[in-house]
Amino acid sequence: MSVSHLLNTNVISRLMKDPNSVGARRLSALGDDRICTSIVVASELRLGRRCAAPFGLLKPSSACPNDLLIAAQARCLGLTLVTENEREFRRVRELRVENWQV
Repeated sequence: MSVSHLLNTNVISRLMKDPNSVGARRLSALGDDRICTSIVVASELRLGRRCAAPFGLLKPSSACPNDLLIAAQARCLGLTLVTENEREFRRVRELRVENWQV
C-alpha cells in the first residue's frame, strides 16, 4: 500500500490530546502506512504555531505561508490533506481535503 493522506498540524495536535477521538479511529482504520506529514507540520509541532504568527505581520494574506506549502506538497504528491481547517484548504484547486472531526 502507498501513502494516501497527509496530516495537518491541527489533526496531529488533536490526536496527541485525544487518542480516542474520531480522527484516531479514522487513522486506525486507514493504517499507519497510508499516512504522512510535512516537514512544515513537523516544525510547527516542534516550535508551536506562535512562531508562525509573525508571518502575518510581515505579509498580509488570507493564507498562512506554511499552509500554502502544506497544500502544495499534498497536491503535488496526489495526497488527501487531512485538516480541520477546511475553509482555507478547499480554495486550492485539485486538492483533496478531508476533515476527520465531522
